[in-house]
Amino acid sequence: MNDLRILVTGCGAIVAPSIIKNYKEVKERSIYVVGVDIKKNVSNKYIDKFYQCKKASDEEYITTLNIICKKENINFIIPLVDDELLTLAKNKERLRGENIIVCINDASKIELVQDKYKLYNFLKENNIDVPNNYKFETIKELKNGCKLLGFPKNTLCYKPFTSSGSRGFRIIKKDIDYEEYLFNNKPTSKYINYEFLIKSMEKCKKIPQMLLMEYIEGDLYNVNILAKKGKTLYSVAGKVLDFEIGNTIKCKIENNKEVLEYCKKITKLLKLNGNIGFEVAYDKNKVLKLIEINIRIQGQIYSSTLAGINFPYLELKYYLKEKLPINIRPKEIIMNRYLEDIILYEK
Repeated sequence: MNDLRILVTGCGAIVAPSIIKNYKEVKERSIYVVGVDIKKNVSNKYIDKFYQCKKASDEEYITTLNIICKKENINFIIPLVDDELLTLAKNKERLRGENIIVCINDASKIELVQDKYKLYNFLKENNIDVPNNYKFETIKELKNGCKLLGFPKNTLCYKPFTSSGSRGFRIIKKDIDYEEYLFNNKPTSKYINYEFLIKSMEKCKKIPQMLLMEYIEGDLYNVNILAKKGKTLYSVAGKVLDFEIGNTIKCKIENNKEVLEYCKKITKLLKLNGNIGFEVAYDKNKVLKLIEINIRIQGQIYSSTLAGINFPYLELKYYLKEKLPINIRPKEIIMNRYLEDIILYEK
C-alpha cells in the first residue's frame, strides 16, 4: 500500500492537532503531513513540515499552495479553514490537473451551506425542521424580528449569514444580572442585554446581513458523516456534554438513530460529498433542528476515531477508490479534551 503525502491548511488552529493526529495514527501506511497557516509560528506537533502561506483572499494563494504541493509531492489537500473553502473549490480542477486531490465539495454546495439564511429556507422548503428565523440589516428589522419571534418570552440569538467559530454569535436576554455579568462571567460570555444590543447597533455605521433566530436550548449533538454524493457511508453522533468558545470539550458517542437519520436526510438532499460535520439540537418541544453544517472536517472529529471510525483517513481511502471497511460500529464512549504544552523556540 502506497504511502501518502497530504497538505493541511489552517494547521495553527486550536483544534488542528486533534484533526491531524487522525492521519498520524494510521497503521496500514505512512502519511506525511505538511501544514500551512497564515501565522508564522504554529503549535502543532503532528506536522512533518510547515510553511507560512497567504490568505485565501490573496490572488497568489492558489499559486503559492501549488508551489508547496509540487515541492513536497503532495497527493491531497485537506482544508480546515472556512474562508478558504470557496477558493479551493473553484480551483480544485486546476489542482487536479497537477495530480492533487482537494477533499472538498463543489462551490455551489459550499455557497449554499455557508449562507445560513439560504440554507434554512432551502431545508424548510423541503420539509426539514429548522429554527424559526428572521433576517435583519437595520435596527427596525431587528426590533420587528424580536417581536415576531416572541421575544422576551422566547429566548433568541443572532449570528451573521456567514461566519465560523461562534464569531458574531450572541444570545439575547431581556434581563441580565449585571453584577454576575461584570464580575463573574468570562470575557467570552455569549449573552447580551436587549437594550444594550439596540444601543450598540445604533452606533454601527452599517449592520451586515444578520440572522435572528430562536435559541435552541435542548440536547446538542455533533454528527460526523462521510458521504458519497449524498449517500452516507459512515455516521457517528456525539452528545455535547461541555462546550466552550465554539468548541466541544466533552461529548458522549451514542447511537441516537433520530439524530443520525435527520443528518443523513440532509446529506442526501444536498448531495454532499466527503467529510461533513453537523450541529443539531432538540428544541423545547423535542423537535430536532439544524444549528449549522460544517462542510469540511469539523473540530471534534477525533472523538469518532476514539470510538473506532477514523473519518479523515477513510475519506482519503474513498478518494483513492480503495476498499472501505464494512459493518463497523462506533463504541459508546465519553471523550474529554485537554490542553497540552509544547516548546516553539528554545535557545
